[in-house]
Amino acid sequence: MKRKVLTTAAAAAAALVMVGAPAAFATSDGYTHVTIDGSLTSPGGWVGLSGTNDGTLNFETDFSTPVPMSCTVADVSGRILQDTSASGQVKAGNTIGYIDSLTFDNCDATDLHYDVKVTELNGPWPIVVKTTPTVAGSNVAVTIQGVSAYMHSDLPAPTPGNPATKWPCELIATSTGVDATVIPGVVGGHDGRIEIDTTGNYPLALQAADGWGTKTPTGSGTCGGQVYTGDNADMTGDFNVDVDPGNPGDNPISHAFLP
Repeated sequence: MKRKVLTTAAAAAAALVMVGAPAAFATSDGYTHVTIDGSLTSPGGWVGLSGTNDGTLNFETDFSTPVPMSCTVADVSGRILQDTSASGQVKAGNTIGYIDSLTFDNCDATDLHYDVKVTELNGPWPIVVKTTPTVAGSNVAVTIQGVSAYMHSDLPAPTPGNPATKWPCELIATSTGVDATVIPGVVGGHDGRIEIDTTGNYPLALQAADGWGTKTPTGSGTCGGQVYTGDNADMTGDFNVDVDPGNPGDNPISHAFLP
């Protein structure tokens, strides 16, 4: 019997978010720093971000014949901090942000014949620079650390007090990190964009549960025996993000060298 996946995380993706304390304006330190609408210092401090997915988010296992689970609606929120000190340098290893919340809706695994409910676990998720950019305004490779999610079939739901009923499909997905690309925004478009594509890397580890929320050991299955503890999954999907409050494209996010 072929085993298929039902998993999520999210992707993703992510939102641009800077870490560190606001600092006085400084001279060039050889690294880029976040800009909002072309400014390195204004509005300054923590700035909220929110966004939605652009297209369907897809997830599939490393089993021999994977079939994706998909979510057509996802909302993300986070924070970004303009900081001209070393804390705000966009360089490899620096935590440049957090995704504070990620919610999914309208998810299904058609081949498993399940509509799916997804809940984020263990946020906020740090966003860490993977490769130091050498060109201001270029795309930034990042890793979204600690991505995890709990998911189960929408129906039928367990009946309280009746141990004979349980979720027929129940999973926990975790990872040490999901790679993504942060793309600066443009006037007239969205303020920024996050693209997640882990195809072939399978960073999400899947853990089956027994239908009542208890994890089951390696080799045990769920979703009619289509997903097993020990399976892994990829995810692909894009998020458009915008500075709060404001209209898309009013405050494009990028990065530049200090003068």
